[in-house]
Amino acid sequence: MERYYQYPREIYAGFWMRFFAYSVDVLMIGSLQRVLFFYMKSGWIKSSLSLGVYFLYFVLMTKFGQGQTLGKMIFGLRVVCFNEEDLSWSTVITREIFGRYIQKVLKVLYLVLVFTGKSQHCVDLIVDTAVISERNRMLYEKTPPRTVPPTAPPVPTVPTVPTVSTAPTAPTAPTAPPVPPAPPVPPVPTAPTVPPAPPVPAAPATPTLMEENEDLEQ
Repeated sequence: MERYYQYPREIYAGFWMRFFAYSVDVLMIGSLQRVLFFYMKSGWIKSSLSLGVYFLYFVLMTKFGQGQTLGKMIFGLRVVCFNEEDLSWSTVITREIFGRYIQKVLKVLYLVLVFTGKSQHCVDLIVDTAVISERNRMLYEKTPPRTVPPTAPPVPTVPTVPTVSTAPTAPTAPTAPPVPPAPPVPPVPTAPTVPPAPPVPAAPATPTLMEENEDLEQ
């Protein structure tokens, strides 16, 4: 029941698969009507009985065929209910008699299933049923679920520091006028050279006391 809600869209039968299955069912019903009413004259009685066979075929086959008619069996389709394990009589009668009569009159209502997530037409939405592909369901259930590696916890973001407003720049002082270069200093005159002094004559040697005694003895 509830597991059907978890199936992806690919599990549910699309428009063309259901159209081909319905075409097979119509051929089977037409063949059955010709066999049963072959000797009856055309009239409202024959038309009423043919219509009764049409609805009775879908009701009995859907109920006792576990949600499958002959056309659905050929294409591997099945009617399932999201609220019931097995289709109840009230669900089958509402879907296969009331629903088919309304959609037989207004065939454009079949196109609603193209725009719904589980390919449900108007009556499917009322009784909460859908048509699934048995082959796609078996493939889906046999496929192991994909394991998603655990994601690392998000790194906390560092709060941004508010920008400090820069102080206004002070006005530049006016440049001083260039200082004129100092005048060159005149060279100092050199003193005249002094001529060297003449050599001093050596003083005569003074006789010693011994020499004086020797002179006296002589």
